[in-house]
Amino acid sequence: MCREASRPVDDSPLWWTVDRLVGAYADRELSPVEVVELAEARIEATDSLLHAYVARTPELARRQAREVVVRPRPLRAAPARWRLDPTAAVRSASPPPSAGSWA
Repeated sequence: MCREASRPVDDSPLWWTVDRLVGAYADRELSPVEVVELAEARIEATDSLLHAYVARTPELARRQAREVVVRPRPLRAAPARWRLDPTAAVRSASPPPSAGSWA
């Protein structure tokens, strides 16, 4: 039997909507740090098969999650710089496409 692609495998917070996550954070049922740890555990368990991540930054994710717990901010649109280049804070071993060939 085929399962719908959009249907979650379980009720993990990793599958929750943003509204549900924000509600759980507000009710102190869950913290952003816990969600980051769940995500990191899932990446650890699956990436050796998927090879989906080129540059992982778990320390950065944990730090940012801790900062949100200490200094919560209202939910709003992502800053323009994140929308334009979500990897701007991540160093890469590869040159940008405009840098030409390495050969």
